[in-house]
Amino acid sequence: MPVKKGMPACPNIVASSLPSKEFWAYEELYDTVFEADEEAAVVRSKYKGVFLVYTKKTGAVLNNFFRYQHAFLGKVLPVKICDLDIRDLIRKSIELLSVKEVRLMLHIREPLKGKVHEDYILFLIASEGLRLGKRSKFIFAIESIGNIFLSSFGITRKCGPHCYMLV
Repeated sequence: MPVKKGMPACPNIVASSLPSKEFWAYEELYDTVFEADEEAAVVRSKYKGVFLVYTKKTGAVLNNFFRYQHAFLGKVLPVKICDLDIRDLIRKSIELLSVKEVRLMLHIREPLKGKVHEDYILFLIASEGLRLGKRSKFIFAIESIGNIFLSSFGITRKCGPHCYMLV
């Protein structure tokens, strides 16, 4: 389900602000994205402090995050897989992974929050042969926006004093 009419259902990047810094984070994100792609769209989601980026130049936009220090953004996640079904999302994501152990970062929002439980997600990940380790440097992130599940994975890189991005 697209956030706005005419927008694709799946964004290329999901970013979130630090607590109570939503206005400035949007400005920071907007500047970073549009310097790399003037045709991109930065959309405020219905979730406080969560922004969706739609771009045809994902690589250039992501590289731009390392050119500046972002003081108001908390995290930047390049979307790897987008799916309505959590089972398919996990299966497709694990097929792309080159590691066997990850640290899970999970953020399920309404309306899916009460429908998909963490224990079930952990079971699905384990049944696909992926091990979870708290000390793993490789992160497997799963988030929900509306009725859509998104995944991102990689190692963390700093994009500001309190900002990190998966690469």
